[in-house]
Amino acid sequence: MFSKLKLSAVPFVFVFAAAAEAQLGAKISGQANSSVFDFVPAETVDYSVSQGNADVEAHADMHTGTMRGLARVFSSTHDYAYFNDRLSDFLTIVGPGTDAVAFTINLDVSMTRSWDNLLANTQEEDMNAGARMEVLANNVSVVNQYHSNFDRLGTIDGEGHGKIDETYDTGFQVGSGQVIAESHDQFHILMSATMMVKPGDEVDFVKTMYGSAQADKGPGCVVDAMHSGHVSISLPDGYSFTSRAGGFLDTAVPEPSSMAVLGLGLVAVLRRRRK
Repeated sequence: MFSKLKLSAVPFVFVFAAAAEAQLGAKISGQANSSVFDFVPAETVDYSVSQGNADVEAHADMHTGTMRGLARVFSSTHDYAYFNDRLSDFLTIVGPGTDAVAFTINLDVSMTRSWDNLLANTQEEDMNAGARMEVLANNVSVVNQYHSNFDRLGTIDGEGHGKIDETYDTGFQVGSGQVIAESHDQFHILMSATMMVKPGDEVDFVKTMYGSAQADKGPGCVVDAMHSGHVSISLPDGYSFTSRAGGFLDTAVPEPSSMAVLGLGLVAVLRRRRK
C-alpha cells in the first residue's frame, strides 16, 4: 500500500506580509512521478508534463481569475500525480465618498473523479482534491478550506472472495461554504467572503485549488478540474479596485464549449495519452 498524500504537503498556506509581495500573481506547482515543477508567480502560467504512467496539467490566470488542473495515473505499478494552482493579490478599493461598502469575493470550484471499478487484491487508488481561500481586510480575516478524499483498496474477504474497501471523507475543514453538489465522483463548492471596505482600503487574498491521483498496481484514476476554479468579485456600482499584481479580472471568463466532458468515463480518459 502506498503512503497517502498529507495535507501538509500541499503548499496552500500564505502569509499576508510585505515580504510576501513577491508571491503575488498566478502560481502553479505539481508533480508527475519524479518530474516536479514549481513556477514563480506571473500573470498567466500554464504547464503540462507526462512521466511514466502519470500526467499532470496546471493553469492559473490572473486576468480571468481562473484555475484549472488535471492529475491522472493509468496502467499503474506505483504512480503519483498532483497539481496545485494559486491566485493571490493585494487589491486597493477605488470609489466615491468615504462610506464603507460591502466587498464580496467568491471562489467557485468543481472537480470530478474517475476510476476503474475492478481492483485485484492489494491494488489501490487514491484521489484527493480541494480548495482554500484566505481574505484579509482591515485586520479582519476569513479562511475557508474544503478537502475531499476517496480511497479504494482491493482485498480478499473471509471466504476468499475479492472485494473493494472504499474510504470517502469530504467536507469543510476550516470555515464554511456552500456545497452545491457532493458525491464520490464529483463535488461543486462555493466559498465567499464579504468585508466592509472604504476607498483606499486594501484587500489581500489567496485562492488555492489542488488535486492528486495515486495508484498502486491498479488500473488508474483521474482527478479532473479542467473546468474549475473561478474567482469573482462584487462591489456596488461606481466602485472598483486596482491590482498590485497587475491585471486581475481585467478579462471576461470564456464560457466552456461544452461541460459534457466532465462526465467522461475512466476507460476513455485513461486511454488518452498526452502527445
